[in-house]
Amino acid sequence: MLRHVAPGMTVVGAYPMRGPLPMDEPQHAIALIPMNRVVFHSLAQETAIFVVSPDGSVFGHISHVGRVELTARVHELRQTLQVDAYPRGVKVGREGCATGSQCVEFSPDDWDDPRSLLENFYAEFIRPVEQVLPPDGELLVIEPHGPLWLLPFAALCREDGAWLGERWPIVFAPSAEVMDGIRQEADYGTPADLRALVIGNPAMPQQDLGTAGFEFEALPGAELEAKTVAAMFASGRSELLLGAQATRQAVEQRMPAFAILHLASHGLVDVENPNESYVVLGETEGESGLLKAGEVARMHLPTDLVCLSACQTGLGRISGDGVLGLGRAFLAAGARAVLVSLWSVDDGATAELIRVFYQVYLSEGDKALALQQAMCALRARPEYEHPRYWAPFILVGSEA
Repeated sequence: MLRHVAPGMTVVGAYPMRGPLPMDEPQHAIALIPMNRVVFHSLAQETAIFVVSPDGSVFGHISHVGRVELTARVHELRQTLQVDAYPRGVKVGREGCATGSQCVEFSPDDWDDPRSLLENFYAEFIRPVEQVLPPDGELLVIEPHGPLWLLPFAALCREDGAWLGERWPIVFAPSAEVMDGIRQEADYGTPADLRALVIGNPAMPQQDLGTAGFEFEALPGAELEAKTVAAMFASGRSELLLGAQATRQAVEQRMPAFAILHLASHGLVDVENPNESYVVLGETEGESGLLKAGEVARMHLPTDLVCLSACQTGLGRISGDGVLGLGRAFLAAGARAVLVSLWSVDDGATAELIRVFYQVYLSEGDKALALQQAMCALRARPEYEHPRYWAPFILVGSEA
């Protein structure tokens, strides 16, 4: 689980030049498909919205919702979505409550309907530029700014019920330069031919995690999820580390040899120092089990996909250049894309979303399409139709 974040300014690390991917197949240049981009820039009294078409034409609109009001609106929506409810495998005590977490039990029957708030966001930030957005089904790149990084864009909806993620496969980018840099690299090949390192439910470290009021518990649901993911790859194409096998030492040694990394565990964001944010892995004698963002950013991990399947792995310190935290660290290390979450995820819903995501990703090779179809599949199930279940994950980086 990761805690709430506040806007700030700092930098975790640069995006280094990336070397060849560890794989058997030859690499070749990607035939880039021109992108449709929606670029936001939040100012004190207003928010600028630009739609950049593949031919380079730009359409602009100014919303008179400034940064302070926008922050309040995003916070209201996230409170309505109960982003801190049901943290997977985390016990929260009184001291945790003092830091701002919602330390009561929630029932889905008590949840407020976020529909009006989602419609308001659509009306303010999407409808004014809707006429120049691409046809349904084409890739849509969103470049948020400030508090908009915390907004579940896929769940924004029109009054007729059509929601953004249903109409377009979506990918997020810190900037056009970062996206272009990633997409201009060599093609890593067909995802089904790549090798995956899959981590699930590591043995929780016995040391003090430095997180007052929290107690991390075992994650049997994450273990089942990891087994499902590993089994979707052809024989010899995946390695599965569970429980006591998934130590930080073992994971760090293996990561550079794999093109796909799937980590289903706990994580925590340090807002004041994003480099100290971590994924929880097993410890070994004399060595911590915490895989920290600062360490990851210095690694050489030219991967096609990193999936951080845990609560709120997409959060961190918000800067003018995106969100600084775990996801950004893996991008800095060389990942083409990271799949991260914006709030505390549900065990059952996450397992189903991840299953469909990998099914489509491995067959079609398109990460944005895979996430779109996974969200649609989840939303179609009555028990998961609330956006809190199907809309927490976002894809940051390249769709291909």
